[in-house]
Amino acid sequence: MIRAARYSDFAAIKHIFDVAFDDEYRQRGVDIVKRISRWQQIYPLIRILALFPNPYQDAFNVHVFDEDGEIRALIQPPARNRERTTWHIENVAVLPTFRGQGVAKKLLDFIFDHYNNLGVNRFTLEVDTKNASALRLYEKTGFRRYTTVNYYRLNSSKLTGQLKLATDPVEVPEGFRPHKASDAVQLFELYKDSTPSNVRMVDERKLSDFKDHALEEVSSYIKEQLKYCQENHWVVERDAKIVASMEIVAQHRKLPHVLRLQMHPGYHDLYEPLLRFAMHHLGQFPARSLLGASLEHQGAKAEAMQAIGFKLITSDHLMVRDNLQVITLAQFDNTAIKVEDAVFKPIFAERN
Repeated sequence: MIRAARYSDFAAIKHIFDVAFDDEYRQRGVDIVKRISRWQQIYPLIRILALFPNPYQDAFNVHVFDEDGEIRALIQPPARNRERTTWHIENVAVLPTFRGQGVAKKLLDFIFDHYNNLGVNRFTLEVDTKNASALRLYEKTGFRRYTTVNYYRLNSSKLTGQLKLATDPVEVPEGFRPHKASDAVQLFELYKDSTPSNVRMVDERKLSDFKDHALEEVSSYIKEQLKYCQENHWVVERDAKIVASMEIVAQHRKLPHVLRLQMHPGYHDLYEPLLRFAMHHLGQFPARSLLGASLEHQGAKAEAMQAIGFKLITSDHLMVRDNLQVITLAQFDNTAIKVEDAVFKPIFAERN
């Protein structure tokens, strides 16, 4: 039986994550079991947030494969955008003794059927480029690669070493300022200008995805007051247009710092000064490693990160399975229309 996870399943869920993902999360500096334990502590709040639209509605959306009262596998599919038209399969895990029995495919088929009935347009996921067996499974279930994301880490020793060598004050670019709630439209335009069409087509980002939500602001304030982390967002504005966006999640505790950086393609020269500013800003927090990422079209970003010491830790293919039907006209007969039988089809043409 595949069903929604319950509070009584947390012990089994932590065990599965520990077995299946411990190495993957450890290389990013994350204790995944400890993180799930924190979700367990606030489970009543999670249940309440799941009842109405908000950025945390699917924070712990987990389904489990329950056979004879034993949890053998799980799948976690949160919404990828605020309109909930695209869902991202964040984790699929099966206990080693039950692998090779089609359990993962049953979980995927359940998710496809369940969310297709809710009007979901597409599903995405990430898979390590070296995980050949997982790639075969996802391709057999209709997924196709649409881009690749590279994850980088700057070790804490490298970060503190760079700060010790920096004797001159950090100069910020012209137009550098804190993000404002009124920036949503410009941030949406920056996203469209800096993201290839095949990625935007899958992401389905709308203006609503760039608007600040009251719950997010409250959450950030609480985490800052409790000394969990501090979240900052800056932009660079030139000629009344935002050309760069940088977010930093600086940790007070054991988790790594996180950097998110988006750049207009005409302003790649801003990468280095913004990265230098990020490192300087993190000097006021406990020494932690710094995580960042770049998609395959962001070559200038990857080069700038590597130039100051970031090291590649893993590469994942981003894959999509779409449920929009493809309609083709029959040759030499414009009156005949054929609808392909497959329920899920990519909405963009693949190159041979």
